Amino acid sequence: MRANEWDQKTYRFLLGLIMESPRRSERKMRLLAVACSRQWADVWPTARLGALIDAAEQVADGTISDEEVVRLTMEASRLNQEFRAYESDDLGAVSVRSAGRTLSAHGRWAALAQDVTLPDRFDARSGSYQLAAALFARCIFRNPFRPVTFSPFWRSSTAVALASQMYESRDFGAMPILADALQDAGCDSADVLGHCRSPGPHVRGCWVVDLVLAKE
Repeated sequence: MRANEWDQKTYRFLLGLIMESPRRSERKMRLLAVACSRQWADVWPTARLGALIDAAEQVADGTISDEEVVRLTMEASRLNQEFRAYESDDLGAVSVRSAGRTLSAHGRWAALAQDVTLPDRFDARSGSYQLAAALFARCIFRNPFRPVTFSPFWRSSTAVALASQMYESRDFGAMPILADALQDAGCDSADVLGHCRSPGPHVRGCWVVDLVLAKE
């Protein structure tokens, strides 16, 4: 497979490559699941699903207690029953299943579970979902066929502050400004700068932001 083919593959194909990658981490896999699951927010039958997905982010970053994870996992089970999530194929049910699966025991399971197949009547939604999921995968996992060496000297105070602010707020509108900060710090990587200046979408787990913040 060639480097440019990475930018054209489907979510399912990319998952297969990612699963074989030594750079795959449970954190990144769970954040990929979270990004995919948030796509269903417009059809959530209850706002309680947002709490499950927020918790999955906390699981990824290790900022939630085991007791709270158990409580929310039980809540996910209750929501599955309440909305008959495994008996219906409407989009609301899909969103309930998706949110609950972000709390799977392993991040890789959470990400794999987001590879959903929708009924034919949802072809348009399925296409947009799969396209976005593939874009999220490419944001979180850099192209394995284009190795990047990231110098610690590029982690200027400005770059770190920008990356941290975007990570915490989930607002990645300052990515082009991050590119400028990295360039000012000496970054000459076309892949790093190009990713920052790309239209995105960018999400938590973005490989450039993670490099700046020294996250795995």
